[in-house]
Amino acid sequence: MMVDSASRDKPTTMLAIVASQQNEEVISQEDRWAALERVLASTQFKRAARLREFLLYVGRESVFNASTEIHEQEIGSFVFGRPESYDTSQDNIVRVNASELRKRLDNYFSSEGLEDRILITIPRGSYIPDFHRRSSAESSSSIDTESFPVEVRTPPDTALSQTISTDIPEFASRHTMRIFPWIMLCIALIACGLLVRQNHSLRDQLSVWKTQPTLKLFWSNFFDNEVETDVVVADASFAFAQDVSHQSITLDSYLNQDYAALGRSPVLSPTERDDILRLLSRNNGSIGDYKVAQQIIALDPVSKDIKLQFSREYSAEQMKLGNVILIGSRKSNPWDDLFEGNLNFTIGSDLQSGQSFVINKHPVGEEPSRYDGHLELPVKISYSVIAFVPNLNRIGYALVIEGTDSQATNAAGQFMTSEKSLASLKRRLPAGPFPYFEVVMKSLRLNKTPFSSEIVAVHVYPGPALP
Repeated sequence: MMVDSASRDKPTTMLAIVASQQNEEVISQEDRWAALERVLASTQFKRAARLREFLLYVGRESVFNASTEIHEQEIGSFVFGRPESYDTSQDNIVRVNASELRKRLDNYFSSEGLEDRILITIPRGSYIPDFHRRSSAESSSSIDTESFPVEVRTPPDTALSQTISTDIPEFASRHTMRIFPWIMLCIALIACGLLVRQNHSLRDQLSVWKTQPTLKLFWSNFFDNEVETDVVVADASFAFAQDVSHQSITLDSYLNQDYAALGRSPVLSPTERDDILRLLSRNNGSIGDYKVAQQIIALDPVSKDIKLQFSREYSAEQMKLGNVILIGSRKSNPWDDLFEGNLNFTIGSDLQSGQSFVINKHPVGEEPSRYDGHLELPVKISYSVIAFVPNLNRIGYALVIEGTDSQATNAAGQFMTSEKSLASLKRRLPAGPFPYFEVVMKSLRLNKTPFSSEIVAVHVYPGPALP
């Protein structure tokens, strides 16, 4: 009997259509948003502030606004604070972060989100998230015992049974020899796991910032976001040379090493010029600044991501790569220039008298426009500024710690590394993660020993630093 080929293929075609419809089942708006929320709340994104904002923005546009296209410039403006007309060919911040975002999504769905039924990917060449259900090939498969052949044996006769029974010890010995290496491997893996766990426990005990709640809340910005943190100490020779010459110098001149021009000033005597050039030939640091660096590094002494840098040997490229902590005022650490244009509180200096003070560009309420120290009293008064702001690329953090003198800088460093002091500051800030802020501190000391520090001004910037 002849069978029409079209009729014969019809059932197969219908099954294919049904299967295709099942695979292309529309995922509801609620399910897509719930899947997105699970990813955003995961450990992969908990501390990755900008990546979380990136995913939240493109996800919201896709789920609620049904966007079919999101441009790089749009993301750069809304997520990374770039001007609306910035040149994407010169600034690749969106592309760099998109690559990292794709890696984090892959890591999430292969670990923490292994049981999630809805997968989220961002295809290359696009910034629109793709939501699709996890297929059977992507799920963890279980062993199907029915797919293995089963050997059926008939009862042996007596002679054969005796032969088999005599072979059992030899078979058992061979079986034991085969599984013995696997047993030893399992024992070794368990031992390694215990050692790794013990190592993590010891590291956590040595990481002081993890053991106290306020320190952990603040310093996780620098020690727990998978990027390096540079601690840049000041160049005391640079400050001394300015004091002797009564001249200031720009960051550009410092970077080009034109600061030697201080020693060629015609208003200086030959002796003064020689003294300045001799000062500039040496890399001198301040004891107070190094104490601050020591206090910060002591918060996590086993970390490989904290790098101590000297101001004169530092570069702008290094600052763009991660977090940065600048220690010392602009007079001794000219890298402060990169941030002071956007700061309200800065350290100023009278080049003639050598005295330093805090400038308050926009006083609030009864705040003074200037905070002057008093160094001639038995109890000396000095001021320091602490600023927590985004780094130059706005994908990391910057902390500026500076004072009207070395002791004031040291006092500010002690304040930021003390659980009790930092908690007193947190009580004056909005609830939740630390926002970006600027603080002015007043320190009292006797014989160069600080014995009292208090906050005299706090300015907070809108929006938390962490999600």
